[in-house]
Amino acid sequence: MSKVCVTSEINTLKKVIIHTPGQELELMTPETAEEVLYDDILNLQNARKQHSQLSGILEKVAQPFEVKTMLQDILKDPKVYDDFVNAVCTKLGVPEHKDILFNLSPSELANQIIIGTELKRDTLERYLSKHHFAIPPLPNLFFTRDAAMVVNKHALIGNMATAVRTMETLVMRYISHYHP
Repeated sequence: MSKVCVTSEINTLKKVIIHTPGQELELMTPETAEEVLYDDILNLQNARKQHSQLSGILEKVAQPFEVKTMLQDILKDPKVYDDFVNAVCTKLGVPEHKDILFNLSPSELANQIIIGTELKRDTLERYLSKHHFAIPPLPNLFFTRDAAMVVNKHALIGNMATAVRTMETLVMRYISHYHP
């Protein structure tokens, strides 16, 4: 990200990374809400309406970039795609999902990373697991300011305190490293 430079938090905003809430919010249940750090279930329609209002304002003063689109863009590079899938499976400890992820198009992979992948209950350990997802959905992704920011000429990627939010930082790390 050699072209970025932010020297003031009050100067005119030029570009901003956003995420439109989607199916990842609909996958939350009362059981999984706590797992993804929510006290309550969010209403997708309300979240989208509020996001639309915010992004409408942002579009008037800056150029917004969608996380999913940026992820799709970088996953078109086969080397980045391979490295990303390996990083996801290693970070989450789900090597059994490599073949499935490697068979997705860049668009499908970006979508799958955001909406998550349910845990297959095909072993005793997985059957007994309290977790519902092998690759957790990213309902917190629309809080893009949490995972990444720019200070001067440096993109800073957050180190989230909880395992469920580590995928957000991985996505932002790849975007900041590979997207033009």
